[in-house]
Amino acid sequence: MAKIKTVEYFRLPPRWLFVKIVDDDGNAGWGEASLEGHTQAVEGCLDAYRSRLIGMEAEYALARKNNVD
Repeated sequence: MAKIKTVEYFRLPPRWLFVKIVDDDGNAGWGEASLEGHTQAVEGCLDAYRSRLIGMEAEYALARKNNVD
């Protein structure tokens, strides 16, 4: 099983935040993590959880697997 290698987020003004999670095998999953008008708060939560997610088994850490090439 592959472990989570990176967690990145990308802010797209005016209000969207997308998250990219990549595992050791190079599989990437994308998701939206927006909270209307509170993008920086969501970024803070992602920063806090990033260290907990990295190293976890990707299959168990993520609710849905979505591979992107």
